[in-house]
Amino acid sequence: MKEQLATQMTTSIVKPATNYRWLMVFLSTGVFMASFMDRVNVAAAAPFLMKTFELTSVQMGTLMSAFFWPYMLLQAPSGWLMHHVRPRFVVFWSCFGWGLTTVLTGLAQGFNSFLALRVALGITEAPALPINSHLISVWIPKRERTLATAIPDSAARFINAITVPLCVWIITHWGWQISFVVTGGIAMAYSFVWLWGYRDPDQHPKVSASELAYIRQDAETDAAGNVKKAAKVPMLKMLSNIRYDLACLGYWQYIYIWTVYIMWIPSYLVKFKGFTPTAMGEATMIAFFAGTFFEVAGGYYCDKWLQSGASLTTVRRFGTGIAYTVTAIGIYVTVTAADNTMTVFGLALGMSALSFGASHFWAVANDLAPYGQGGSFSGLQNTIGQTAAIIAPILTGYMIDKTSLGFNGALYLVILSCAIGVIAYALNTYEKKIEIE
Repeated sequence: MKEQLATQMTTSIVKPATNYRWLMVFLSTGVFMASFMDRVNVAAAAPFLMKTFELTSVQMGTLMSAFFWPYMLLQAPSGWLMHHVRPRFVVFWSCFGWGLTTVLTGLAQGFNSFLALRVALGITEAPALPINSHLISVWIPKRERTLATAIPDSAARFINAITVPLCVWIITHWGWQISFVVTGGIAMAYSFVWLWGYRDPDQHPKVSASELAYIRQDAETDAAGNVKKAAKVPMLKMLSNIRYDLACLGYWQYIYIWTVYIMWIPSYLVKFKGFTPTAMGEATMIAFFAGTFFEVAGGYYCDKWLQSGASLTTVRRFGTGIAYTVTAIGIYVTVTAADNTMTVFGLALGMSALSFGASHFWAVANDLAPYGQGGSFSGLQNTIGQTAAIIAPILTGYMIDKTSLGFNGALYLVILSCAIGVIAYALNTYEKKIEIE
């Protein structure tokens, strides 16, 4: 009965009687938080690991990068899983698995065992991002999508703000091993919360017919009013579309910049700016808390702007252009800062700007994808983007150890990446979905 009412109402959208779609967004946000907690803990531990295992910057960069090797390769298959296997069970086993792997990382005895466990973490965490895109594509209409994208992604900033100082505190009291046990245990516990709470819209017993109609206002329907099943889009056809290629190019820059931030900035503050471990934790907390606020604010106000009549292309170009331009300014301030206060200000400015645009970077794949194909489009985009995550830690470590430019040179590469990102998103349009026959 609910299904029939929903299809009748898609032509006349009314305020829904329930709002369970937002509960699902927050449930997905918990998955995001658990996944980023278990990948950023290595950044907090890096100065201690380098000392304990006598690692070079290149070796440390390799350990940071190792997570992304299988993670990249499994993004597209994970997107496929979202369409063919119940997301409820895929995410449960994924979240439980990466939590267990993180706990076992506390047993690592050196470079090789740590490397193997980082690869295992990349395998188990692969579905974390595709599930968020799948959830938004099936639960959230376009008019609410920027904010819905901003909420879980801002959680990555929030959890980084908490995780780095928390791990530093745990490490200074009980050692780096316990920091991995604690963060991994949290993910294992949350996997059961997800299993208990998640359902797709048409399977959720508490979603009203009006909310189901509201959710499906952007869906394509047949003559009888039934939602069409999304047709499979071949990967090569996606890649042959210039609009999709521009989106992937712009997104690649975001992942490169973000990876440098989360993996190397803590070590940069300790080894190159003279921060104590405690001051480093406080500085990263400030930067990531600022990022959390600006991502949610950016998502909220950009959705309001869109709902007031602005074109989607105007909103997306503005959000991405401001993000990359001000991030570049923040990085330059960080490099040239003469004292700790300006260093923290530069980091916070860059992270705030990058976060302001992050919901746009994520939302573009759903903007361009045919209805129901958000998981596939974002999965392939993220596969391409994760090559940046593989390159960034190793290239940064190489520049520190092997070139006269050092860490400042690595950060100037981040500024170059910002410039490329501005151009890629400015050349694209977003109102019309990609039509691939």
